[in-house]
Amino acid sequence: MKLYLLPLLAILIGFTSCNRNDEDAYDYKDGEFFYLENKGAVMPVWVVGNVESGIFIITNHGGPGYDSGMNFHTATESFQQLEKEYALVYWDQRMAGSSKGNPSLEDLTIEQHVEDLEKLVTLIEHKYAPKSMFMYGHSWGGGLSILYMGKDENQSKFNGWIDEDGAIQDKYEMELKREWIVPRAEAKYEATGDKKWKEVIQWWEDHPNPNESMDEPYQHVRMLEGYIYDKETSDALHNNSVFEQRFLASYSFGWLHNQYEDFNFMAHYDFMPRAKNITIPTLLIWGKEDGAVPVAVSDTVYSLVNTPIEDKFKVQLDECAHAPHWEKPYIWTDEVRAFIEEYK
Repeated sequence: MKLYLLPLLAILIGFTSCNRNDEDAYDYKDGEFFYLENKGAVMPVWVVGNVESGIFIITNHGGPGYDSGMNFHTATESFQQLEKEYALVYWDQRMAGSSKGNPSLEDLTIEQHVEDLEKLVTLIEHKYAPKSMFMYGHSWGGGLSILYMGKDENQSKFNGWIDEDGAIQDKYEMELKREWIVPRAEAKYEATGDKKWKEVIQWWEDHPNPNESMDEPYQHVRMLEGYIYDKETSDALHNNSVFEQRFLASYSFGWLHNQYEDFNFMAHYDFMPRAKNITIPTLLIWGKEDGAVPVAVSDTVYSLVNTPIEDKFKVQLDECAHAPHWEKPYIWTDEVRAFIEEYK
């Protein structure tokens, strides 16, 4: 789930965000921009698109802490296409993107993220009185949406749930990562003799029980192109590259705060019990080559949710890794649109 940025990029972000060439596309003059305040965090919210439709999609970005919900709009054609028909709600979670405030480290918990999302939903209901709502999450955001949907009666507010390459359980995903990483590293080492691949293999031998607080598994996934299957091809589908998207949403330095150095609050997460509580229409969409949250997770989530079989759908895309909305934008948009039209 983790996304990494070098400290140098953080400096450049502050510069480039003030020097955009396409203000019409990348400022916030369209739609409505405001903040959600909760327990010390001041979290930006951007509602943009066809508000008049009455159909709202609440999005949840990945990370946690290393991403911005605004990137869904600024960097991808897929979400911009959906905005023509529906209202999209983008927000930055606490200590992520351009969030502000002075939140306590004691409040940096998984359940606090759920509470923040609950308050966001309430705020959207109060401001807009939507005719229908859909919950969407990508990567960690998928896990967050599971926790929200599976709690109390939260899912009753929504017409459907969309999970894209979403997290489900730390231990299970790490075992799948091992199965995904080690054979590929072995093949690379055999083909090239490069010692870095031997080091990857050795790391997994030395760490029989890795968890989410460790950076190395995600570094290995990135080395093996488990985030983006074909960067050159997917970049060509958008106005900017997957690298450039980091500069198109406003960022603060909040995500560099020391609580994210070891990710202890995310270690040993398990969202499976909450997934079993979900009964509303469900769309799971995954890249078959995802190394961060391997495609087998989608099979497991499909089995866990108690949505009637006629109302749950699983789409697994060839030549696609951790970001179908980026790598396969036309297919992704068609699948999401069809799901929303069916259950709106």
